[in-house]
Amino acid sequence: MTENKRCIFLSHSSKDSKLIGLTQLVFANREIEPYFAGTRMEGKNPVDKIVQAITDSIGLFALITPNVVNDTHTRDWVVFEVGVARAKGSTIFCWIDRKVAEQKSYPKLLKNITDYDKFDCENDEECFRVVNSIRNNAFKLAGISDRKNEPTRQQLENGLVQMNEAQEIAKKFIMDKKKFDKMEITSVEPNSGLWIIKGTISSSSKRSYGSELWTVKIRGKEVIEYSFKPGIAFAIG
Repeated sequence: MTENKRCIFLSHSSKDSKLIGLTQLVFANREIEPYFAGTRMEGKNPVDKIVQAITDSIGLFALITPNVVNDTHTRDWVVFEVGVARAKGSTIFCWIDRKVAEQKSYPKLLKNITDYDKFDCENDEECFRVVNSIRNNAFKLAGISDRKNEPTRQQLENGLVQMNEAQEIAKKFIMDKKKFDKMEITSVEPNSGLWIIKGTISSSSKRSYGSELWTVKIRGKEVIEYSFKPGIAFAIG
């Protein structure tokens, strides 16, 4: 968490890169920042780190998509995160994909703990609505006014296009550098004219998931900086 900034905890799947990127867009250069556990796992027991992050956050925002409910690992982490937030008395907001809600495949714990809103995670307009709602509710929880106007639909559409372009540039760059066969983007962050994209890359011939972690910084359509470091044997989300 950035010093002197209030944070909200996002319970989510790291595979939902569009929702992650849009959330980063609506909080870019603001007084509140979103915390994505999947990008913050180095150097500490993940359970301890998540408990501490939820404790330090002003609220938990859960995004329940097919990528959450169809992956046992991710689903278990989301249930754990929501349970921790409940135990600590944190405010919990939840959005559930319509198909997931109709099939009633979401964790039943959510229904017992909090109300939820439905949305279509494949529809850009509805994703825009959700991330702006996250932003508005976060500022209400913090008891402060956002000094900037709510991003317009056009700004979010333009940001989404730029985000997708930056991800494609990053993926091609990494695959050219490392001839591994599995890649996942874990976060996409706009930062002062840059796109900071992080992810994992691994090989099916290796047992360790995320055998390397990578970061790429892009300005415009140009990679200006990149780095690799050893991966970890587990993933969050």
